[in-house]
Amino acid sequence: MRFVVRPGNKHLGAGSLGVASLLLLAALAGCSSMDTATTSRPEPTIAKTVAPVRSPTPAQPAEAAAAPLIVTIRNYTFSPQNPVLAVGQSVTIVNRDNVAHTWTAAPKSGWSYDSGNLGPGQRATFPGFPRAGHYAVLCLYHAEMPTMTGTVTVR
Repeated sequence: MRFVVRPGNKHLGAGSLGVASLLLLAALAGCSSMDTATTSRPEPTIAKTVAPVRSPTPAQPAEAAAAPLIVTIRNYTFSPQNPVLAVGQSVTIVNRDNVAHTWTAAPKSGWSYDSGNLGPGQRATFPGFPRAGHYAVLCLYHAEMPTMTGTVTVR
């Protein structure tokens, strides 16, 4: 339906103009109604700018932590028997023997640690010595064997 209103049109009076305007609005309203159940509108997206996160720069470069030292127990022997470590370097003790062992601070040696009972295939980790020195170790079950004792040197 199309209505044309021209100025000076003698056939349309003031009342006709009002009716024509209402019909035009009704027609436009009918054209603009949408079934929202079947029509989906894309959600507006907002672009976000994210600044990269940077770690603070240390005043002095940190030294790389030393890899853990592995002490293997095999054939009733600590290997290495007398390891040398850096301060703070951890020690992982791995039992590759067919009996239980421990890696323990020797009595009256000035430090304290006990790996606990390590069955065959089990392991324990000692977090590291806080200062340089010499630290005696032994297996609680087999300390009478010279290969089941040792001294850790920390530099």
